[in-house]
Amino acid sequence: MSQKQDVVVVLCGGNNICNLSVSPDTIAAELFGRFCGSGSVVVFCSIIPRREGGGKVPVGFEARAKQFNTVLHKLTAVIDHCLFCELDRRLVRYIDDDQVHLKDEGQVRLFHSLSKAVDSALHKLQDKAITPHP
Repeated sequence: MSQKQDVVVVLCGGNNICNLSVSPDTIAAELFGRFCGSGSVVVFCSIIPRREGGGKVPVGFEARAKQFNTVLHKLTAVIDHCLFCELDRRLVRYIDDDQVHLKDEGQVRLFHSLSKAVDSALHKLQDKAITPHP
């Protein structure tokens, strides 16, 4: 992104934390470092939960997702223009048979969860009287 945006929402895919050779802490820190300055308000969203052990989702996924989310939450807590948004944990109910992707109803619920993240960012813009970029 060559120009700073008013609101940036960052959603890390679950596949990004499945590589056991890379720590979820490292992934969270790199994602934060890359996008923290990209907007007047930057919202970092939690990893969408998945069901473990179905072949495509490795055992230990939830622990790695929790670790990733915890690090991002701590990083955003000390930067005024960054927020952490915990996506709806009930999304796990709407995972398709492939155990990775969301069913149609899950996509709708994800949209609503992301809308709440955008709303939080817009409120932060208003509360802090941050001037949007032209």
